[in-house]
Amino acid sequence: MGGFVGPDRGKSVLWQGGFLLRQFQPGHFSCDPGKVSQQSASVTKLALVFADKATSADAQWTEWLRQHTFMAMTYSFRAGKPSDALACAQIIRDWGDESPWLDPLDELQPLAAFWCEVFRKDTVWIAEKNDTIVGFCVREDEFICGLYVAREARNHGLGKQLLDLAKEGRDRIVVWAYEANEQARKFYRREGLIEICREVEDGTGLMNVEHRWTGPT
Repeated sequence: MGGFVGPDRGKSVLWQGGFLLRQFQPGHFSCDPGKVSQQSASVTKLALVFADKATSADAQWTEWLRQHTFMAMTYSFRAGKPSDALACAQIIRDWGDESPWLDPLDELQPLAAFWCEVFRKDTVWIAEKNDTIVGFCVREDEFICGLYVAREARNHGLGKQLLDLAKEGRDRIVVWAYEANEQARKFYRREGLIEICREVEDGTGLMNVEHRWTGPT
């Protein structure tokens, strides 16, 4: 499970993707990726009930809950479709422009055509804010083929939420990331993935690092 945990673990509510779907034990919840788009109203109502009924002794918890519920509810999640490929390709190109160690990427249309075919066959999660795509994750079986977040949406937990969706129902997850992509590798280590091996990628000459996450037994 993943998401936001409150300051008092005795009262903590676990949010994943900003939506509450099923209860694992009192006060702990996780998310079903097949239903995330249907639950925002009920979660908002539940959060307000928690906040409004809190006592003065719960001031820290109340303030935390208000802040993080708002942050979590900023994004909505849905299944990806081929028509999303153009917007997602633009996010990838923008990331490429920020990565001086990376060779120039394909132009937008050819790149979008490639990802359009990927989206037809693999599992895709799309993150949106105000009906604009701000991130996505693609998984083929246990392999993460791509996890990208638009620059303006970073550092708000969105990458974690997408990765958590990809972890749901899996025994393990495998991600390859370039050694030079230090921010991505730091993120994966923080999310429980460990380095397995390294190899030089044909064509680019870049060192590619395999990371693996294994679910609880």
